[in-house]
Amino acid sequence: SLQVLQQGLLVHGFRLLAPNGTLVYSTCSASKRQNEDIVQYLLDTHPEAELEALPSPPEGQAAMPYNPGLDGMEHVARFDAKTSESSGMFVARLRKKALVRQTVGGAATQQT
Repeated sequence: SLQVLQQGLLVHGFRLLAPNGTLVYSTCSASKRQNEDIVQYLLDTHPEAELEALPSPPEGQAAMPYNPGLDGMEHVARFDAKTSESSGMFVARLRKKALVRQTVGGAATQQT
């Protein structure tokens, strides 16, 4: 299914990120199954994944009107066709946190 394909593409791209790397997931769909559900799948299966706030527009430039994510998902943007004067889209910005693991000797090491 398309949802399984999108999950696989997002997970594969995320795995290629270096620690503290950023990935933008964007679709031209208004479907929750192709947007929030895909992002939530990554967050649920990869503890090193976190959503980041989307950047503000440059000073003096108006922000494009958007709606928040469905089901209370923060740090994502849904652009509907009417208010954004586009075909509609979804955008999420994800960061790969560097996980810290304790070794037997007590020294901390980074793990990706």
